[in-house]
Amino acid sequence: AAKVAALGQEFATRLAPTGQVSYEIREAASGRVLATKDAKVPRVPASNMKLVTARVALETLGPDRRFATSVATSGSTIHLIGGGDVFLAPDTAATRVPGTIARADLSDLAAAAATYAREHPGGPVSVVVDTSLFAGPEYAPTLDPVNHDYVAPMTPIALNGGAVGYHYSATPALDAGNALAEQLRGQGVEVAEVRAGQAPKEAAAHPLATVHSASVRELVDRMLTESDNTLAETLGHLVARERGESADFAGAARATRAVLEELGYPLDGVVISDNSGLSETNRLTCALQLAILEDAVNLSDGTVGALGAGLPVAALNGTLADRLTEGSAPGMIRGKTGTLADVVSLSGVLRTRSGALLTFSILTDSHHDVSLLDVRAAEDAFLTAMAEL
Repeated sequence: AAKVAALGQEFATRLAPTGQVSYEIREAASGRVLATKDAKVPRVPASNMKLVTARVALETLGPDRRFATSVATSGSTIHLIGGGDVFLAPDTAATRVPGTIARADLSDLAAAAATYAREHPGGPVSVVVDTSLFAGPEYAPTLDPVNHDYVAPMTPIALNGGAVGYHYSATPALDAGNALAEQLRGQGVEVAEVRAGQAPKEAAAHPLATVHSASVRELVDRMLTESDNTLAETLGHLVARERGESADFAGAARATRAVLEELGYPLDGVVISDNSGLSETNRLTCALQLAILEDAVNLSDGTVGALGAGLPVAALNGTLADRLTEGSAPGMIRGKTGTLADVVSLSGVLRTRSGALLTFSILTDSHHDVSLLDVRAAEDAFLTAMAEL
C-alpha cells in the first residue's frame, strides 16, 4: 500500500500544474484502498461513461438478448422495421468477415420481400423504413456539435454502425432501406421509392421475415473494446424502452441512473447526459467506476461478469493497442479509456508482477496548455510502475 500510495502521489504531482486529478487504487478481492485522491469528486468521464452503460445494459437487457429487424408488407409497400440492430450487413458475405459484429444481413429479408412481391403483382413497390422504436433527437442535446463527427445519428436500424468509410452517414436508416431496395431490384422487383415511415400495426405484427443481431454480451464487448459511441447510445435507448422510459436521450439518461440506484451504486455528484461519454456535461466519480469494476471481478452471476471481457488489453487490442507497452504492463492491464478535448480517463483492472489483482480508476479533466498525449503518458507511467510491484 505504501508503494502504491507513493506512486499515486508522484502521478498527482506530475499532473497538478496541468489539470484536475482523481484516482483510487484498490485490492480487487477485498476492496481495501491502497491509494486515493478525490475519489468522490465528480469529473468529466469521456468514454469512461461506457463502463456505466455496459453495466446497465447487461443488467437490464441481459447478456443473451438479441434485437430483431423485420420486413412486413401492406399493399404494395415493403416495410423495413428497425428493432435496435445498427450493425446489419448488406449481404451474407459481410457477416463472415473475421472480427465483425454483424450477425444478421438483409439477404433473407430481401428474399422474403421479393417472393411476396412476385406472388402479389401490382406494379412498383415502395420501401418504407420504420424507425419508430426510437424517439427524440438524432444527437444528444448536450453534445457539442463538433463531436457529431464521432457518432452516428440515433436510429434503431443501420448498416455497419452507420459508418461510411471513416465518417458517419447523415441518413443511416435510409441507407439500410436503399440497400434493401437494391437487393429487391436485383431479384427482379421494381422499386419506386425509399422513404421513412411507420409500419401499420397489423403489418408489423405479422412480419414476412426476421433476422437477429449479435447478443448484448457481444455488443458490450465491441462497445468497450473499440469505444463505439453509436453502439453505446443505441444500448442506452434500448435500456430506456425496456424500462418504460421514452426511447430518447433524456429517457436513456433517466433509465441508466434508475438502474444504478437500484443496484446500490454510489451516485453523489453523478450526472448522466448520454451513454457514450461524448457529452461534456456528464460527471462520474472514481468511487462509482470502482464499484462497477469490483462487481465485474467478484460476482459470478453471468451478467456483470460479462463486462470484463470487453475491456481493452494493454499493448494488445482496442483503444489500448498502442499504450502500456513497456515493462510488466503488456497483457496485465485491462481498462476503459476516455478522451475529450481536455479530459483523459482510464479505469480497469491490473495484475502486478507479484500476482496481486488491483482495480483502479483515474479520472482527470480541465487540462489546459498541455498535450493530452503527455497526460496519457503520465497515466501509463503510473500504471506501469504499479504493474512492476
